[in-house]
Amino acid sequence: MKRIYAVLLVIAVVAFGSCKKNNGPEIIEENSFNNLVVPTGFTWKMSREVQFNITLTDTRFNGMASVISIYNADPGTGGVLLSRGVAYANTPFKNKIDLADVITEVYVVKTAPDNSQYAIKVPVTSALVNVAMGENSGVVSSKNSNPAISSTGKATVSTEPTSWPSCSTTITTSTNNVSVNSGQVLCINGSNITVGFASVNGTILVSGTNVTLSNVTMSSSTAKLLIKSTASVIVGSSLQVNNGATFNNYGTITTGAFSVSGPFINEGTINSSGTLTLSSGTATNSGTINSTTLTTGTTFTNSGTINLSAGNYDVNSGSAITNTSTGVINVNAGKMVVGGTSFVNSGKIIISGNLEVNAPFTNSCYLWTKTNYLQSSGSAMINQNGALIRVDGTSYINQAGITMSGASMLHTATLVMDNVTITGATSSSTSFVKVTSATTVQNSPKFSGTVQVCNPVQLTASIFINGAGQSCTTTIPVTTCNPVGNVTVVDTDGDGVADGSDAAPTDPTIAISTPGKSGTLAFEDKWPLKGDYDMNDVVISYNYTLWASAQSVVRKITAVYTLRATGGEFLNGFGVEFPVLRSAVGTLTGGTLEVGRTNAVVILFNSMRDEQATWNTRSTEPASAVKTYNVEFTLPSNTVVLNSFPQTEYNPFIWNGTNGYGRAYEIHLPGHTPTAPTLAGTSTLFGTGNDNTSAANSRYYVTSTGLPWAIDIPTTTFSYPKEGIDIVNTYLRLDDWVSSTTTPKAYADWYSNTGTGYRNTANIY
Repeated sequence: MKRIYAVLLVIAVVAFGSCKKNNGPEIIEENSFNNLVVPTGFTWKMSREVQFNITLTDTRFNGMASVISIYNADPGTGGVLLSRGVAYANTPFKNKIDLADVITEVYVVKTAPDNSQYAIKVPVTSALVNVAMGENSGVVSSKNSNPAISSTGKATVSTEPTSWPSCSTTITTSTNNVSVNSGQVLCINGSNITVGFASVNGTILVSGTNVTLSNVTMSSSTAKLLIKSTASVIVGSSLQVNNGATFNNYGTITTGAFSVSGPFINEGTINSSGTLTLSSGTATNSGTINSTTLTTGTTFTNSGTINLSAGNYDVNSGSAITNTSTGVINVNAGKMVVGGTSFVNSGKIIISGNLEVNAPFTNSCYLWTKTNYLQSSGSAMINQNGALIRVDGTSYINQAGITMSGASMLHTATLVMDNVTITGATSSSTSFVKVTSATTVQNSPKFSGTVQVCNPVQLTASIFINGAGQSCTTTIPVTTCNPVGNVTVVDTDGDGVADGSDAAPTDPTIAISTPGKSGTLAFEDKWPLKGDYDMNDVVISYNYTLWASAQSVVRKITAVYTLRATGGEFLNGFGVEFPVLRSAVGTLTGGTLEVGRTNAVVILFNSMRDEQATWNTRSTEPASAVKTYNVEFTLPSNTVVLNSFPQTEYNPFIWNGTNGYGRAYEIHLPGHTPTAPTLAGTSTLFGTGNDNTSAANSRYYVTSTGLPWAIDIPTTTFSYPKEGIDIVNTYLRLDDWVSSTTTPKAYADWYSNTGTGYRNTANIY
């Protein structure tokens, strides 16, 4: 790809010396780092700072913190932790993360005090990401988007026919006054058309899009409306499918009031601006129904999603309802009244208004009413095997009891019992009734069997029979069907973070251990002159960990540095300046806290040759062992907040100890300032040689063509070039990344992608 010439050069001795890289011919490459065309304003950063604001809407735990964890991918499949902190109902978790450009989405996981966890996938499309997390859901927004993270529960296996009835007549243009007789099949294949009907006694088969149907009245058992998955249909007013007529939808239909009294199948989307009535015949939904009100008086199975925006869900007499494990019913602005033959819930039902149960009801999963629960005579409730009935208001249990089994739970603000028994029916596991406000009993109600009651005040002992009792310590695990549970939360140090999530459960000053920035630093040491751009004069990988309190105050920083290569003859030293005052630092181990600096400057070593005897860049020489440094310092001043300790302001540097300037000869990443106060030797060299530093323009450590003397690669496994090999001829897409004008930049993974055309492995040490 790139031609290489060997030229024998006479090396002049300059005042600053030289890295004696090779004793033979110097390799000059046609497309070298030296020849890069660097766009104006290019920063050489391979990551960007993203502000995350995680708001907690889960109010179950009386002011205790939930732990927020941010991963670069799904943690269940190996995602790496990027950041961790705490959030409260009134205090969000905020942190700036130095996020690699190759990461375009993250996973945010909330761990509640009871150790229950919920995760959402979050797109990262801007420098500000806001996430709101409830008990088991989250909504995320970036600067210019507001996507909802949700699951519809829609069936993954379609029953749409693979073959359809043969067409008697085909319509492709707008037509009016159409009659469809019994036995006929009218196929509507055109799109953006209107079809009006005189009568319908046969089959209408729609495959076109944006098809408007008018005057559709189906009043015969021979009539059918079939909508393919590719189709979209609009009905101008109401849709009547009566007297045994068939409705099968696999696409999208938008209508007003909608009544069906025949076979009903929905695998697509129904948008009804009125009441949807299913009065007879077998009905199934595995798609999405959006309506104002739903009325059922038939056998109905829901395994999809039902959203009722304005009215009620009325389960009429004669109906048998099954909400399967994938079924979701949201009654968003009304109540749900159950008066059918039976109702079985194995999925999720959420009701904004009251739940009125007047018929047998079996709950096997999650049933939540945000107001009151009213259970009347003849409407026995069975709460099965880990299921939850959650009532934000009052539960009125009147003359018909509740049978509970398998560690099931009734969670209610207030409980009113009138002449009923709540029974724990399974001997092997105890069910649980939790009342957060008060319990009122009348006409000799009872708790019987394996059921425990948690009530704010002690109840009369006589209402507990056959082993039932009053206790708040019964453990009910948090599950998908029971996101509330009852788990004892222990907080030994009293800092508001449960022991199970506390990084130091006996230390009230530390609650969280969060990863900080990690990566690999690669330096050229000949500044202010250009080097050979093999970027291996000092190669050092790093990992930071920050330790913070429950109030997100940073109390300790630990770092692991790994010196991997020292590819030159200069006796370079290495240090890091941190964005915190030197006076704020308490104890330091594993390094030296430099005197005379404004900020905390930690020195790891003063001469790299004392650390490694050989360079680790020449394949013909023995390799020195990599050297690891463990550094720790404390911040006892209690003033450094996690969100105000930006990782992008960590300021690593090397200096040359053999050229006369010694410690004053600092080489930093492009755009980073020398340590303060600036040492005389460093400032003297600004603007000399190939350096184009301009403090007035906030430009540091780049040449006039924008080339740096150091790069920060966001991976700890970067494979650096061999001695004297230009990095551009090792990483073949680096120049394409630099010159890219797209957003995000192309080839942002130039350093990690091992695919064809990305690297010359022969040039890697």
